[in-house]
This record gives sequence, structure tokens and C-alpha cells, in this order.
Amino acid sequence: MTPRPTPPTYKAIAIDKFLLIIGIVMVHANVCVGLSPGQKSEVSRIGLLLMDLFVGSCGAVYVPCFFIISGFLYFLNVSEFTSNVYQQKSVRRIRTLLIPYLLWNIAGLALQLLKCTLLNYPSYGIVTDGHPDILRILEGFWNLTDGYPYAVAFWFIRNLIIFVILSPLAYSICRNRWIFLAFLLIICLGGVELYGMQYFIIGGYFALASRKMPDIPPLTVLLCIFAWVALSVYRLRFVHPPVSLNLVQALAGFFAILPAANGLVRCIRNRWFSLLVNATFFIYALHQFFFTLTRDFYVKIFGLENVWGVVAAFAASCTTLIVIPFGVWLLMRSYCPRLTGLLTGNR
Repeated sequence: MTPRPTPPTYKAIAIDKFLLIIGIVMVHANVCVGLSPGQKSEVSRIGLLLMDLFVGSCGAVYVPCFFIISGFLYFLNVSEFTSNVYQQKSVRRIRTLLIPYLLWNIAGLALQLLKCTLLNYPSYGIVTDGHPDILRILEGFWNLTDGYPYAVAFWFIRNLIIFVILSPLAYSICRNRWIFLAFLLIICLGGVELYGMQYFIIGGYFALASRKMPDIPPLTVLLCIFAWVALSVYRLRFVHPPVSLNLVQALAGFFAILPAANGLVRCIRNRWFSLLVNATFFIYALHQFFFTLTRDFYVKIFGLENVWGVVAAFAASCTTLIVIPFGVWLLMRSYCPRLTGLLTGNR
């Protein structure tokens, strides 16, 4: 085993996760998503462009960046990936990934049952002729509709659980520089979609190759920011962007976002900022159950006919989707800490 990183490194990673979660919440707060062509024709063109570019296209890097950090943390301090190491890491991920995944999906199932029985929402087959379909209910923990489980935002947690199971394969790729580079070349040229595992492997390579996150010089950060935005503009041309574009854009975004955490480490001393960072997982988990309602509510209030209405509805949605889960987390942390620990994997 190699020496563990210093506490500031872990603080920076925690802040990186927080920034990425806020980014994902912003993506879910996009008030112009899901509009029909007719509805889009009535939306401010500048507002629509702002949402499509800076929230939608730029925001495509946040989940890949999360996979990179997850791979980095998984393989950090690993000098040899033995069966004991695999077992220890798998057992720990039962607490940090699997149990929260199951609990939040049970909550999503309960909500879905209430919606389809009381509000006539689609049941997606979990209730047929007034009777529950047990097999379909169980299937919904993996895929209820369009590849999403009951807890829709937890699709990436589901994928991450699979990556952990396949981590010996990931280790065999990222332990060797040439195998790793050949792997990247194959998926880029072949257009092979691995549902995020390529980013998990990239994070593992960073951990095994240098035992720390890459140090990014200021000029490189500026170049990465430019590349991130430029590639996001180019991405707007595609309905399904190529794997190579996704990969390069994700890396540019990762190297642009990563240094921001180092500058915010000193802010962790602020009590409220520290609490927000600690609430990151809970904010992500809870906001998924009401982000659509929140968007629709503020769109009705502000409208989308002009750019200020678009910006106001988006800002209000973001604020609500962060503040409400944060407030609930504070209450649950005080009055039912054990349940809160289970729901968040003791984060």
C-alpha cells in the first residue's frame, strides 16, 4: 500500500463532488428541456441557447467527471489488486452504494405507486388491472423506463455498482500505460459505448500512475475551459454525439473543474459551506423526486417568452432543488441520524 493522501486532498475531492452535484442539479433544472418544437418556438431564442449550451451541452461532462473521481478513489492506495483487496472494497461499496441505491429506489417505488393509483400517472406495468406485477416491480429497480430505475437520477449509481463488480477487469487495463492508451484508442476509433466505465478506468489510471489527481497549470486550465466550451458548442450539432467527442469534452471539463476545488478548500472552514458539502449526496438523492414539478412551477410563474424569464425560472429552480433537500438533510441529521446515515452511505 502507498501512503494515503493528505487531508486537504480528500477535502478537495469532496468539494469536487459537491461542484459536480450542483452541476447535475443545474442540468435537471433546465427549464427548456423536454419542450415540443411548437413550445420551443415560443421560448426566447437567447434563453433557449443559454440553456442548451451552458446547461445542457456543457453539463454533459458532470457525470463522466464523477465516474473519473469514483475510479480514482476506488484504486487509490492500491499497489496490488488481490482478492482480499477486491473483497474489502466490494464490502465497503455495499454500504456506500448498494444500500442507498436500494433504499432510494424503494422510496421511488412507493412514490410511483401513489402516482399511478391516486393521480392516474402511467404505471409502466408495475400495476396491471389493479394488481401489482411482482416481476415488473423488481425489474424497476434496474430499469423502469428508458434505462432509468425508480430513482431516476441513480442510474449512474447503478452503473457504478456494475463497474465495482468489474473492477478486476478495469485494473487489468489501467495498470499498464500502453494497454490503457490502446483501450482509449479502440473505444474512440470503434465508437464503443461502455456506459461510463471508460471514465472509471481513466480515474483508476490517475490513481495507479501518480497516486494523486493531476496538477493542472493555470494556462492549461484556461485552455481546458476554452476547449470545454468550444466542444460544447460543437456538440450541439449532434443528437447522439460520438464517443470520441464525449471523451475529449469530459476530460477538458474535468481538468477545468478540478482546480476550482483547490481554491475552495479554505472555504471548508465556513460552517455552512462545510455542511453543504457534507449534504452533497442527500441533495442529489432527494432532488430527483421533484425537479420536474419544480421546473414546471417556476415556468408558470416567470414564463419563457423572454430571456429574463428563462434565467429567473432556471435560477429559482436551482435554488429550490438545493435548499429544500439541504433543509431536510439538516432536520434528518438532527432527529434521525441513523436513517440519514443509511440513506447516504454514511457520507
